[in-house]
Amino acid sequence: MMALLPVGVAFLLSCAFTWAMWRGAQAWGTLDRPNERSAHQRPTPTLGGVGLVAGVWAGLAAGLLTGQLEPQVAWPLLAGSVPLLGSIRDDLGKPMNVAEKAVLILLAGAAWLWWGPHLEGLALPGGHHLELGLWGWPLTSLWLLALCNVYNFMDGIDGLSGLQAMGAGTWIALWTLDRAPSLAWVGLALMAASAGFLVFNFPPARIFMGDVGALCLGFWLAGLGVMGEQAGLPLWLMALPLGYYLFDTTYTLVRRLLRGENVLRAHNLHLYQRLTRAGWNHLQVDLGIALLILLLGGSGHAFLHDHPWAGALLLSAAVVILISATLWIEKKVPLD
Repeated sequence: MMALLPVGVAFLLSCAFTWAMWRGAQAWGTLDRPNERSAHQRPTPTLGGVGLVAGVWAGLAAGLLTGQLEPQVAWPLLAGSVPLLGSIRDDLGKPMNVAEKAVLILLAGAAWLWWGPHLEGLALPGGHHLELGLWGWPLTSLWLLALCNVYNFMDGIDGLSGLQAMGAGTWIALWTLDRAPSLAWVGLALMAASAGFLVFNFPPARIFMGDVGALCLGFWLAGLGVMGEQAGLPLWLMALPLGYYLFDTTYTLVRRLLRGENVLRAHNLHLYQRLTRAGWNHLQVDLGIALLILLLGGSGHAFLHDHPWAGALLLSAAVVILISATLWIEKKVPLD
């Protein structure tokens, strides 16, 4: 029954604050107006990420107040997300450049390293273990920086980032419920707050997440990965539900580098964006990626419970879908 508390608090507060941001953004004229890179057709309120963050914070606060959430888990997550609130400037229509956002993420990483754990080693498939030594500090910072950016890059169509956070939070909660209950509490809070936000962001979206929501979700999921490694759950396992986001970002980055493009310049060349140009609507793309989250998370669940053949089968199915979809998109929506 206690597991219902973070779910209820995070969901209700996320709904309430997102609704308040929706009404406020309309009154203040804080709207994302379509341009040549946009996937939407009409001006849409921003600041939805503020409501999502408020929901997660409320879920964490409930855990602290009831003693169900360990302070050493909560404080790094809370402290690290505070600098990221500075990205609200971008959501208010005052664009921030790459360097300014990087500074905010690095400050968040510094707060994490002050309050929380760093990667001391990495558990590898097959029972192997890689000791990181002093490299653990910069690699932890790099992981936090990378996943913040991955999440920000991939937040481009209605419902996608909220759905990804829901899926990842659910799988993480399931895996950590018996092994690290505090991490399960955080996973449930992320899942529920994302669901509350999706009430307003589900296609067709009434409000967008913006940088505040995307950066915080990336940071929290990266942090859960670090804490999971410390609790005996490999980082690669904790990252499996994010497999599509990691694949799309890496593939698109490498492809742009090979084409000699400026990778720091904003674009709409991610696979999911090209899929919408091929005629898929946002809901169809979301459902396709939801299937990948289910397969990737299911493979991790099988590996965790010593069913390697089932895990390999589910992972192989996800890989086949990813590769097939990528080849189809390259043929259907060529960049040249």
